[in-house]
Amino acid sequence: ILALQPIILVILVTIFLLIFFISRMVSLGSVLGIATYGPITYIYYYFWQPGAPIVFATVCSVVISLLVIWMHRANIKRILAGTEYKFGEKKKQDGK
Repeated sequence: ILALQPIILVILVTIFLLIFFISRMVSLGSVLGIATYGPITYIYYYFWQPGAPIVFATVCSVVISLLVIWMHRANIKRILAGTEYKFGEKKKQDGK
């Protein structure tokens, strides 16, 4: 994203940071931030890059988003269960 769409990267990082500072969960920020990649790509190309390959860019960004979300599936399960680590918390040690 940095090499091909640096402006979109800035938007995605801003979304990530906003979610991270609210929730203190890196994984939640990552998942929700990347989930917005497809729509943001479409909006960006539609309004600011007319004539650009909007369909190709949007499809590629959605595929990348789905791969990242798939890789975070264990984190998503912990988020839904309420057991995901929050930044700044002391890590729980098993059996102690």
